[in-house]
Amino acid sequence: MKNRKIWIFASLGAAALAALLIHGSKSPPSWAKIKQLTTQSLAPKNQQAPVTTLAPVTIRESEIRAGSTLYEALRAAGIGKPDTIEVIDTLKKLIDPRRLSAGTVIEAYFNQETSDRPHTVDLQLDSLRTLRASFVPDAGWISEIFDTEVTTEMASFSGIVESSLWNSATLAGMDPNIIYQLAEIFAWQVDFNREVQLGDRWRLTVEKRLVDGEVIGYGNVTAAEYENVGTLYSAVRFDRDGSNGRFFRPDGESLRRMFLKSPLKYGRITSGFQANRFHPILGVNRPHLGIDYGAPTGTPVMSVGDGTVVLAAVRGGSGKMVSIRHNGVYQTHY
Repeated sequence: MKNRKIWIFASLGAAALAALLIHGSKSPPSWAKIKQLTTQSLAPKNQQAPVTTLAPVTIRESEIRAGSTLYEALRAAGIGKPDTIEVIDTLKKLIDPRRLSAGTVIEAYFNQETSDRPHTVDLQLDSLRTLRASFVPDAGWISEIFDTEVTTEMASFSGIVESSLWNSATLAGMDPNIIYQLAEIFAWQVDFNREVQLGDRWRLTVEKRLVDGEVIGYGNVTAAEYENVGTLYSAVRFDRDGSNGRFFRPDGESLRRMFLKSPLKYGRITSGFQANRFHPILGVNRPHLGIDYGAPTGTPVMSVGDGTVVLAAVRGGSGKMVSIRHNGVYQTHY
C-alpha cells in the first residue's frame, strides 16, 4: 500500500473536513510514506469545490490483487473493519464488487494520519470512470460514479509501406490499430490482404482523446488518403445527426460500391483462386474456385455486399458455410 499526504482546499462545513493532521512526537505508522502535493479539491473536474481554508489530507493507496477481494484491498488501505463493510454495501448499489478486475486502484482520503475512517474512497474503474464512496455526517456512506473530462484534439500521421502496412504505422508513431479504420474506409477500392505494395503511401487525420493531457485512445478517422501503385484514393468523413459517419471523395461521391474488395479488414491469403491447384489433402490437382484467408480466431467476417442469407449449414469439405444472394446474378459463399 502506498501512502501520501496532500494539502486540499475544501469547505469546513462538514465535521469530517474540520480535523487537522496531528503532528507530535509520535512516529508515523509503518505504512506511512508521505509526499507533499497540492490539489484543488476532491470534486469531479467539472465541479468546483468552495475554497475557504487549508486542511491537510492523507491519501493511502492500495489495489485489488489477483485472487484477492475488495474487502482485503480496502483493509490494506488502512480502512477500519466497520467502515470497510459499509463502503462495500454502498458500492454494491452501483456495481458488483466481484466483477472488479485485478489491478483496480483504490485511494482512501483521511483527515488524520492516525484515523481508520476515510471521508472519501475512490476506485478507478477505467481511464474514464471513477467510483466514489463518501462519508456524510448524520447520513453515512453514499456512492456515485462520475466521468472524467475527456478532451479531443486532431492528430495527423503519414507513412510509406516498406515491409508491411502495420509496420509503417508503427514507424510513423501511430497506434497500429488505426490501420483497421484505414482498411475499412478504402475497403471498396483496395484489397488490403493482397493488393498492398511496397512504396504505397498513406496519411490520415484522427481524433485523439486525452485526459489531463495524456493520450487515452483514438476516435474516428476524419480524413484519409491511400496511394496504391500510383493511384491515389482520398476520403473525407461526413456525419449526419443520428447516423454513423460515411466517407466520400472530395468531389462528394460516396466511396461505397456494390462489393467490398475483401470480406476481412486485414489478414492474409493462404490460397488464391486457381483453375488447377494441387489439393493438399486429396493429393490431386483440381480447381480451387475461391479464396482462402488466414486470420486469428474471432476475426469478424463481413459479407462483401448487401443481400439475403439463403444457407447457413455444414457443407462437406467446406465445413460451416453461409451463402448470401446479392441479386439475381451474384451469390457469395463464406
